[in-house]
Amino acid sequence: MSDLEARILELGEPLVVAARRGGGGFGQGGFTGKLVESVMADPAFKVEAFRFVDVLPTLRDADEVARHIDEYFNRKGGPPMPTWMTMGAKVAGSGIGAGIFADQVERNVKTMARNFIAGETGIDCLPTLRALRQRGLAITVDLLGEKTMGMAEAGVYRDRYLEVLDALAADAAQWPGDALETASWGPVPPVNISIKLSALDPHFDCLDRKGLMRTAEANLVPILQRARELGAFVNVDMEDDAHREATLWLFEKICTGPTLGDYPHLGIVSQAYLVDAQKEAEQLLDWVQGRGAPITVRLVKGAYWDQEVIQAQQEGWSIPVYTHKADSDANFERMTRFLIDHADALRPAIASHNARSIAAAMAYGEAKGLARSDLEFQMLFGMAEGLMEAVREQGYRLRVYTPVGELLPGMSYLVRRLLENTSNEGWLVASAAGQSAAALLAAPEDAGGRADREKSHTREPPEAAEDEPGPFANEPVANFHHFSTYESFRNAADAFTEHLPLTVQPWIDGQWLNEGECRWRRENPSQINQVVADVIGASIEQGDRALTSAQAAQPAWAAKGVEVRAAMLRRLAAAMRARRHELTACMMVEVGKPAWEADADVAEAIDFCEYYAREALKLQRGQALQVHVPGEDNLLSFRARGVAVVIAPWNFPLAILCGMSTAALVMGNSVLIKPAEQSSAIAKLFFDLLLEVGLPNGVAHFLPGRGETLGASLVADPRTSIVAFTGSKAVGLSIIETAAKTSEGQSQVRRVICEMGGKNAILVDDDADLDEAVTGVLQSAFGFAGQKCSACSRVVVLSKAYDEFCTRLADGVAALRVGGACQPALDLGPVVDQEAYERTLSYIDLAQSEGTLLAQADVPEGGYFPPPTVVKDITPSHRIANEEVFGPVVAVMRAESYEQAIEWVNATPYALTAGLYSRSPARIAQARDQLEVGNLYINRGCTGAIVERHPFGGFKMSGLGGKAGGPDYLQQFADGVAVAENTLRSGFAPDVGLTKAPATPKADAGQGHEAKAAAGADLGLLFLRVSVGAFMLLGHGWPKLANFAAKSAHFPDPLGVGSSLSLSLAIVGEVLAPLLIILGLFTRLATVPLIITMVVAAVMVHGGDPWAKKEFALLYALPAIALLFTGAGRHSLDARWRQR
Repeated sequence: MSDLEARILELGEPLVVAARRGGGGFGQGGFTGKLVESVMADPAFKVEAFRFVDVLPTLRDADEVARHIDEYFNRKGGPPMPTWMTMGAKVAGSGIGAGIFADQVERNVKTMARNFIAGETGIDCLPTLRALRQRGLAITVDLLGEKTMGMAEAGVYRDRYLEVLDALAADAAQWPGDALETASWGPVPPVNISIKLSALDPHFDCLDRKGLMRTAEANLVPILQRARELGAFVNVDMEDDAHREATLWLFEKICTGPTLGDYPHLGIVSQAYLVDAQKEAEQLLDWVQGRGAPITVRLVKGAYWDQEVIQAQQEGWSIPVYTHKADSDANFERMTRFLIDHADALRPAIASHNARSIAAAMAYGEAKGLARSDLEFQMLFGMAEGLMEAVREQGYRLRVYTPVGELLPGMSYLVRRLLENTSNEGWLVASAAGQSAAALLAAPEDAGGRADREKSHTREPPEAAEDEPGPFANEPVANFHHFSTYESFRNAADAFTEHLPLTVQPWIDGQWLNEGECRWRRENPSQINQVVADVIGASIEQGDRALTSAQAAQPAWAAKGVEVRAAMLRRLAAAMRARRHELTACMMVEVGKPAWEADADVAEAIDFCEYYAREALKLQRGQALQVHVPGEDNLLSFRARGVAVVIAPWNFPLAILCGMSTAALVMGNSVLIKPAEQSSAIAKLFFDLLLEVGLPNGVAHFLPGRGETLGASLVADPRTSIVAFTGSKAVGLSIIETAAKTSEGQSQVRRVICEMGGKNAILVDDDADLDEAVTGVLQSAFGFAGQKCSACSRVVVLSKAYDEFCTRLADGVAALRVGGACQPALDLGPVVDQEAYERTLSYIDLAQSEGTLLAQADVPEGGYFPPPTVVKDITPSHRIANEEVFGPVVAVMRAESYEQAIEWVNATPYALTAGLYSRSPARIAQARDQLEVGNLYINRGCTGAIVERHPFGGFKMSGLGGKAGGPDYLQQFADGVAVAENTLRSGFAPDVGLTKAPATPKADAGQGHEAKAAAGADLGLLFLRVSVGAFMLLGHGWPKLANFAAKSAHFPDPLGVGSSLSLSLAIVGEVLAPLLIILGLFTRLATVPLIITMVVAAVMVHGGDPWAKKEFALLYALPAIALLFTGAGRHSLDARWRQR
């Protein structure tokens, strides 16, 4: 053991003792202590309890509180309530009782919150702060409230901090002074605040650097300037990874200027659970050394671990944090040493409740000769009181991180503290559980096994296209939380525009054609004086040629085999990966998609290729059916239909075009691709890739052209087998009508896969998290300017939440950034063309005439930019609530009940997508059952379907056919063929004895009760079998034989064959019948011999005796029937006998 490690143990043991003496984490009894005890004892209860605490601030009356308690803790399948809660919940069943119980629960939770929140305002917290100072503890004040929708909310947060600074500065004159206010470098400011930059900027977008500076000048700089005037310290908190780059960039920019460049009382947080924390700290050191004035670095483990891991796994990104606690602990100590080594520039403030981490900092500081006054420790208000005192008594400055804010709205902070106190991996829990001091103070490398777990969490690179594919994984979208990502796409867009305009021509029979029916120019909707493409539209005659060629080429393409076709799709996916930036750039300039939307379009196209390649292998190789049935082979497979006409939309100009085309191709069909007129250039790039990866000549043809002429002709042609369409309801219904008509000589009925949009709604319950709901509505309604078939165009809000929701939504809409698709400061770009622009403006006029204008964003000039608009007070009878706008216009509706809200959501001809924001388990379940949509999204936006994860498609007037990106989609492009082969030859079947019935599938979590019931039934059946068998054999057979022998001289002879022969038959029947019943009960054998023997025994033994008939019914018939319907399973007697 090294000297340093020995010193860590020496310093750490008293800290462990102090932590235990102080009660570990919470250290309270009563409601708080019982809650912590219960959540640690039952993980299921922990989830429900934290969810209830999270929703409590939105519950506006006692009935709502009582209802949510019942739903969270009394619902079927939910965790059982602890005994201490049971009586209160029972009292809540009555009206008066509900009010009493709800009030008590709210008081208890507020009491619990006061353990961690020092006061509701800057004035309220002053007595608590004075008390902390009396104990010799330093403080830093954090105002709760991290999410802002617009500049109005951000301004309120700024003003609150200015008020707190003034209140603290005025009160600090009364605080006791002590040696802890002095360090070797000078006095330590007693007034200290911590701020979150995202609360001061509704966008806080690392891509929008001009916007960051502009908003910081309005909201952040006044706080920093006032702090400097008062001699106060300001620390910038670090948030999740999405905000990290913006936080660091803005902190360095603001703190380098002439106003603050030499001010030393500024600080920032470093998070040790980040894999690149050391690199970040080194960059910070370089900046500070160039700045010339030191800063303080608060070192924390990190508070967003679950969020970081989940988001990275959902998006397919590299996980930014260590995935093992021991690794985070080890990095915390490395970072501690780094800060102490550079304490002249990066003043260390070690924030931890882990005695090992604290002792390691103390020991290393001693070894490096760092004065104790220069090493600060920080802990959270309300936690680890004993540990606080022990550190303070060692002569170190201990600063208490003290949140201030309204108690119930501060629940998100409280939940994080609850999680920290109840984590099974946490040091506080381990300490309270009685682990030895040696175990608690062990070096992290020893505690966690190996400490070198730094590794990439990105997905494995895809296999070669010709290899057998592994499990499907979605293509990761680009991470636009980093400015360098945007720059790479912007540079690609700049390079792409240098080659404009593109020439788009028809491709038929291996040739690009220079002539067609018509020509048009496609301009950039963000910059209408820029031409993106010159397009030659194919004629009806050229379409006829393409159909003839495709029909001739299709049989050979189908005969190549699914392995060849699937490999082609996977080569296509690889080609799109290689040209991802070019494809993205094309969509940015041709249809006005922002970079992140266009990149997601490319990722979805890649997903379609990879997913459909795997699904086609399953379908066309065939699926064996009922393999447990001997003597028969059953196979279901799918074969191509013929020629598919793909009519694609412009709103997902690559993804949907690719998905429909590759689905048809991989199933063995030939394809005619007719792209939307607005997106012919990106379609041409896609077709180039098809040719590049080796698609045989004639299998696919590229036909840009007018929908009303060329498209209509292709749909009506009798040689067309499949029409795959995505677009408007009017065109879709016309296609369905045309395709349903047959002409003389037509060999098959055309099949239509048709997606026609929706009038999608988001329902906001009165207990919804409005931070999430407003954000979700803004993204769902205004992403890609509302031009997604899944976009939200209606919001139905319960009346209790209506006014607050509308206020916050209006603030968010007013802050929307509208501009060209290639610029970084952007929430939405243009609509696609002049027609869409004029249509949207007309609907804005209609909406304002039917409702009340709630909010409207500003727009630039030079492109097709209709103002994003929200109107309120709309009812289901209004046109704006029923007609699809396909633009940035939203109608908000007030519902008086949840049932009415569901009725209004369903009150349109469409059934595509819907969203629900609710924290009521019962209402979430009700929405699942009653909302009439193909895709329902709960507590998230209603756009952004992901292949395989969210198979996409609706019903009613939203379309027909399989759900794109789902397991049934490819079947729409093929005909199913079921083949049954009898494998029995001359009484011999090769598979007899080699097959067995499929095992009973394991029950999932939702089938727990059913599984237990089934297990009980099996035990009951076994008991019945043993009892009946024993009774038949011992209680009936042998005593009856003795009785026969006694009356053999006058034995009944009902058949007239003589008493002796009748006696012999009776004996045989009495012996064989019970034996065969037992055999049948236990082995499912001998059912037919049993019935024959039973009849013989009945006739021979029971003659005309009425009691004997009853005996027969009880002892023979009932067991035989039970055998047929229970022991023998669900097969018929005849089928069972043939299997024997």
